[in-house]
Amino acid sequence: MEIRTNVVDRAYLINDTSIVKHLLSRTVNYEPFAAKTLKVKPHPLPDATDATTTRIQEALIVKDLLNILIGLDGNYIRFTSSYSPTSDSSSFPQFEIAKNVDKSLKDFYIKMSVLAKYYICLKNKMIIWSDQKFGSVINKFGQYIRDYLNNTYLSFIVNDLEYEFKEKKNFSITYMYQLIKNGNYIRHMECLYVICEQIETEISNRMKNNNIRDSNDIFGNNPTKRRLTLKEFEENIRKNSNILNNDNGFIYINPNINNLPKGGVILKIIQRIYTANLGDKVVMDFMKNVLNEISVDYVKNLYDWLINGEINDPFNEFFIINENKDARELLYNGTILVDNIWDTQYSIRIDGLLDKFVTNESSINNRKTNDRVNHTSLLNGINNSGNNNNNNNDLLSKIFMTGKMLNVIKICYETNELPMNIDNNNELEYLNLSFNKFNNFVEIMDVDSKVLDEFVDKCYLRANQLFFNMFVKDYNSFNVLRNIFTHFVGYTNSNNVFKFLKNNIRELSVDYQENMIPPDLITNFNNQKGTLLLSERYSKDIILSLLAVKLDDTHISQVIPSYIDYDFEKSFPMEDLDSNNNTNQSTSQLIPDEIHKASNGTNASTTNQIAPIHVLNIHHLKFEMFIPYPLNILISRSCIIQIQIISRYMYLINYYNILMNDAWHDMNTNPIWRFQKFHLLVKKNIITRTQINHNKMMKFLENISYYLNHKLINNELDNFFSLEAIQESANNTDRTISVNEITNKLQEILTNITSNCIFLNLSNNLLNLLDLFYRYCRFIRGIRRNLCQLDEELFERNKSYVNRLEPNDPELDHIHFNPDNMQTVYDNLLGYILKTEEAFKSEKNSFIQGINYYKDKGKVEQISPLSTLIDLLS
Repeated sequence: MEIRTNVVDRAYLINDTSIVKHLLSRTVNYEPFAAKTLKVKPHPLPDATDATTTRIQEALIVKDLLNILIGLDGNYIRFTSSYSPTSDSSSFPQFEIAKNVDKSLKDFYIKMSVLAKYYICLKNKMIIWSDQKFGSVINKFGQYIRDYLNNTYLSFIVNDLEYEFKEKKNFSITYMYQLIKNGNYIRHMECLYVICEQIETEISNRMKNNNIRDSNDIFGNNPTKRRLTLKEFEENIRKNSNILNNDNGFIYINPNINNLPKGGVILKIIQRIYTANLGDKVVMDFMKNVLNEISVDYVKNLYDWLINGEINDPFNEFFIINENKDARELLYNGTILVDNIWDTQYSIRIDGLLDKFVTNESSINNRKTNDRVNHTSLLNGINNSGNNNNNNNDLLSKIFMTGKMLNVIKICYETNELPMNIDNNNELEYLNLSFNKFNNFVEIMDVDSKVLDEFVDKCYLRANQLFFNMFVKDYNSFNVLRNIFTHFVGYTNSNNVFKFLKNNIRELSVDYQENMIPPDLITNFNNQKGTLLLSERYSKDIILSLLAVKLDDTHISQVIPSYIDYDFEKSFPMEDLDSNNNTNQSTSQLIPDEIHKASNGTNASTTNQIAPIHVLNIHHLKFEMFIPYPLNILISRSCIIQIQIISRYMYLINYYNILMNDAWHDMNTNPIWRFQKFHLLVKKNIITRTQINHNKMMKFLENISYYLNHKLINNELDNFFSLEAIQESANNTDRTISVNEITNKLQEILTNITSNCIFLNLSNNLLNLLDLFYRYCRFIRGIRRNLCQLDEELFERNKSYVNRLEPNDPELDHIHFNPDNMQTVYDNLLGYILKTEEAFKSEKNSFIQGINYYKDKGKVEQISPLSTLIDLLS
């Protein structure tokens, strides 16, 4: 034989890429691919006639048992003809044993063959569940099965049973069963099999209803569908999602159900099996180990959420959902459509919410059974769980709000690391070291355990401290809020609002036309705003710089009914609004129809009905602004709308105050009104009576304005800003406040104001009174020409004014005083005055009765001020 030198032999494992294998599949010892009888027949099994033949039978059966325990056919124990490993890997395998086997051996075979059946089923599930579509929890459960089978179960079969079978002459089937029993392998495999069976049942149930996810995809997360716009997203939330609200804030509940059970659903299944076996130490210890091993990613997400406000959930398993993963990019790019991003970015996944967060009678009953989770009763459990002693509603909301706050802090400071600035060093050390406790899923998620509650309380306190410092110290949120109320309702300084209304009285008195705003109104507003921004006081006022003026499409009478769920029309029917006037003149040039009739010598209507309410620009005036992020977390769009509602009513009242003061000034300074030679009846019934009625109206309006400004709005705002004083003294006391408390307090005082009976219940009566004042001011302005027709001397002095001619116009020589028209003019003027007087009295009494009726139905604190208002108005 030839021997070659310098030759190196190398051996290679050939990788056959044509064979697709599962990630967790075995590479050796496959079970037979068919249950057909082999061509080579085994040695005939001797009948158990004596001790020797029985011992031979036992040895042969034990050898076959060792084969089937690892999923292989034996000679005398084989798969049944009805079972094929390749046809349906999910079917439960069955074995058959030779007929002439001793009955005692058959009994042991029956007991131990269950272990073989579990092994084959678990191995098949392990392969199937290695697919990433099932999520990390099932993947880890499959990995746990693989590790258990390879490192524990197969190691026991090969190293213990098979070794002793070969080495010990007295090895028996009884001893073999005892070894299996002592190791609790049957119990462990049974636990794993029951879990697999429950998971498979859940998968089957969901596959039967696989259209649930598509039909309820309210958040637009289905990758096969178009991504929803923010407006569509918010509309779907409003219509379809459930909202949980408590002292910690609003939580959107996502009702969608995944096509496949993931994350919390799997953990709940195992938790409930664990609970059903309380008292069985073997099962409890094994199930604890299973839960702790497969929940690592789930618990890590919970820890990261509480410490850093982060979620790493590629398989959509965690109970908190990031609905808008592009939020940070949108904010950095200055995108406008982030007004509700605080409310809409995150939601709670109802599918698989753990029992730790929901503890009520229905959820406990579900937990004690192996039935599929009832998601409807679970949702009810969330909304009603605030009544139970465990206060799991509060725990869930604290977890939810903690991560949200930390996430906002990271976005605002443009950082990925958060400071652990907790005043107490022990608390800081606790947070840094407490992740070790999170490895014990069973302990932290036990409904009776306080480990998670204590940790969440500390994380929530830390997040609140960081969040509050950012808003109050860095963003100076109290000063921002004070500026908002100053510019909108004149809190602490109403000069700018009053000046704006005074300078634009002409533009605001024009009849409203849809989609049309007077250019002078915008110009005057911008000029006034620019002047204020140049001053030292307002140079850093971000609210003023964001403020804009517009005419809202909604009439002021409809703003509250459209904002709240209140049957306004049924309780107080609105009169038809007259928006068909074509006059575009200022109030000083507007003359009521009654005055036209008087000057033309016609009789005024004898009815006491007042004409429909005029629709002017003032009825649609509002200041608009969009609060930038993150201040819109503290000052939500809902708060801005309520502030706009309040401000619109205050603008209207201030506007009519200006009109009334101008009319009063006209009556006291105009020469026609001050003419001393009127007939005594004219002085008494026209001049004096007009002044008295005007004075009553002006006093009425002043009383309403005083109550709304000082007894309602300012009182509520003073109460709100007392939080600032509380926080400033918090270093010397145990009293601390949170951003959420500020938000809740802000919403509370705005609700108290808008729900006041004058705004909510009597706004229609108030608008009728204000329109009556408006008409009376027009009457006062327009009556001067008619007064000239009641005295010849006055007529001759103002002939050009009465006839709307130039002083040197030749036509004036042909115009003479008509004494025959005096009585008609006098009667018509007096008729209108009396009619207005009666209408004012009727509307005022109705308004007072309404206040008297509703004052006992509102806040107790408002009863006394409303009673005082009634006395003043009466």
